[in-house]
Amino acid sequence: MKAIQTKTVIGIITFMIISVAFSMTTIAAGTVTYKADSIDILSNDNAPNGRLSIKSIDQSVNGKSNFDKIIVGNWHNWNLGEFCPSIKLADVYKKFNVVHISFATPVDDSMTMQFSVDPGVETEESFLHGVAKLQAEGRKVVISIGGAKSKVLLTDDTKKQNFINSMIAIIEKYNFNGLDIDLEIRSVVLAAGDNDFRNPKTISIVNLIDAVKTIHTHFKENGKDLWISLVPEVGHVQQGMELYSDVYGSYLPVIYGLKDILTYVACQYMNVGSGNKITALDGQRYQNGTPDFVVAMTELLLKGFPVRNSSGETIQFPALREDQVGFATPATPTAAPAGGYMTPPELYSALDYLIKGISFGGNYTMVNPEGYPDIRGMVTWSVNWDKTTDGGTAVNEFSDSYYDYFYGESADGVTATPNLLRLYLMILPSIINK
Repeated sequence: MKAIQTKTVIGIITFMIISVAFSMTTIAAGTVTYKADSIDILSNDNAPNGRLSIKSIDQSVNGKSNFDKIIVGNWHNWNLGEFCPSIKLADVYKKFNVVHISFATPVDDSMTMQFSVDPGVETEESFLHGVAKLQAEGRKVVISIGGAKSKVLLTDDTKKQNFINSMIAIIEKYNFNGLDIDLEIRSVVLAAGDNDFRNPKTISIVNLIDAVKTIHTHFKENGKDLWISLVPEVGHVQQGMELYSDVYGSYLPVIYGLKDILTYVACQYMNVGSGNKITALDGQRYQNGTPDFVVAMTELLLKGFPVRNSSGETIQFPALREDQVGFATPATPTAAPAGGYMTPPELYSALDYLIKGISFGGNYTMVNPEGYPDIRGMVTWSVNWDKTTDGGTAVNEFSDSYYDYFYGESADGVTATPNLLRLYLMILPSIINK
């Protein structure tokens, strides 16, 4: 067969497919990519050969948009063996409506970023199919950068540009829906004398903010609404109220600088350390792994809080919108050895208080007693750990528990692609060949 690369033809095909979708059901907003057997079909300049991009419309679950509330899981691009096995992306459990791909990392000190699928997990082609399948089911697939082992430091203009160019290329190659910043191991560190999150002086932080804005603008100008998310450790955010210096509060200028394009921030309520307590708005310190900690740390971002710098000056960090705030907890005890795992009943009590204002009788009293009904949702480490029974947890405990909490127990995960649409895609090559 001869490859068809005419945009006019693709426009007709796209219209036909959307018409089928409209007549049956709705699928997620964005661009979905499918493999067309033995035919190269190019729908836009960025689509890989042999794939068809379909623009579609928004879906809802029990009357709510599928992204009003998010249940996010990180997907491992490596194999930990039998104890926490790898999972093909296409097989990610249906109640994760957002998946963070872990991780894109620097090739070397040039800060050129790389991402390739670990062959011990699945093939490149299988992964691309997984991205398309999840998107067709109404889910978002987001590339996450950094993690616990990879330092990203944009210390000059050359490194910043390398980062920008390579991340744009990765996002375009895999058609990712967003960019998640998960920088740890001293990737975001305040330089001495950098005392105001509103006007950061640390060059690597200034460059990171500028780079993310540039990447977001690039895709916006090309018709893609790229999600931007942050999943920092608590020390990098909330502990800035105690002391804004070094790593403490170091993400605050990033959050502040990106707030106009920020989809959500979900601070890690893990990696805090078993003996560490963090100060809340009431001046008291709370231990992670408790409902009080979840409520107190989350309300800091919902109400704003005073940031005390090394000069003794206090500057108020402004509240974020409710729909920009979530939080992250581990799926099982071993998923976060430093602590933070909580059982569903414990987290339900925290969520009921945060969202509905129903107190569980803890030590922390919210500043806003009515609660915050538009909180965005939850993130977990990880999709893979959630599939295990580590520590006596149930399989899919996190995703089942909290997807059902937000969408109702009758919700059965994201809606699959209509069978008629699948059939149309299967016969598409023969239609074109005629």
